Amino acid sequence: CRFESGPGHQLIMQNKNEINNKEKSDFVRLYKLLWKEKTFIIVSTFLFAVLSVIFSLSLTEYYKSESILTIEDTDVSLSSQIPGLGALSTFGIMSPQGDKSFEAIEMINSRDFLKHLLNFDGVMSSIMASTKYDKDNGKLLFDEDLYDSEKDLWTEGEKPTHLEVYEEYVDMVSASINSSGFISIKVEHISPFFAQELLSLIIQETNELAREKEIKKANATLAYLKNEISSASLSAVNNSLSRLMEVHYNKLITARLNQDYLLVPLEKPFVPERKSKPNRPLICILGTILGSLLTIFWVILRDSIKRESDLFN
Repeated sequence: CRFESGPGHQLIMQNKNEINNKEKSDFVRLYKLLWKEKTFIIVSTFLFAVLSVIFSLSLTEYYKSESILTIEDTDVSLSSQIPGLGALSTFGIMSPQGDKSFEAIEMINSRDFLKHLLNFDGVMSSIMASTKYDKDNGKLLFDEDLYDSEKDLWTEGEKPTHLEVYEEYVDMVSASINSSGFISIKVEHISPFFAQELLSLIIQETNELAREKEIKKANATLAYLKNEISSASLSAVNNSLSRLMEVHYNKLITARLNQDYLLVPLEKPFVPERKSKPNRPLICILGTILGSLLTIFWVILRDSIKRESDLFN
């Protein structure tokens, strides 16, 4: 079969040719416009590249120290001493390891824990008053209008509250469970040494507070069990209470002797040698690309405005 071209088909083909010719014409005109303004585009792009370099160099360098930790599994070792004790975890009497991980993370991220850390020398000033890190001397430089580092004194009315420090703390410290199920704690600061020191302090005090809490709890439990044993008349009850006393006494000993009571480092905090941010090469590349695109957009916009103005005039 052969279909003859009718008037409608010819009109469609004519419209398609006109559209193709218009697109070609627009493309040629755009190419000529950009080629005509090539000097302006190149100079503007170069200026954006220079400004990107200057901006990236003006940014403060930060260093990140990280530690990978696991939970000290004291409950499992104690539950093996008394048959059936492991089943108590089902009723919440003995917390599983996963709950301890979340408990440790919530403790580290809490305001009360930061308030405890601020009792240590140099923590508040290094978080709130530090302005620059002197690489040559390995020292932090402070804003003298806020804090006198030689006298260890804050300017009157300038000492921040622990809630104000907390806003900086949450941006600086992150604690989470990584994809492998271990606890990852990171501290980012302008000083690589303070980042490592603060991270070590966080781990140390998390363990210390957990130890103190467990010792207090164990002592209170032992005192209660002793009172119950003295008043119990059945031997079977006394035997059960004695076994529970043995468990809590072992937990008390473990808490007193074990420095890494809650968190055990698999990778200890380290002093970072390379900065974590800013990524200066990326900033320069993106700044140059953005400058080039903005310049081209401005050239096209300016030409469109001029053509419309000429059309109406």
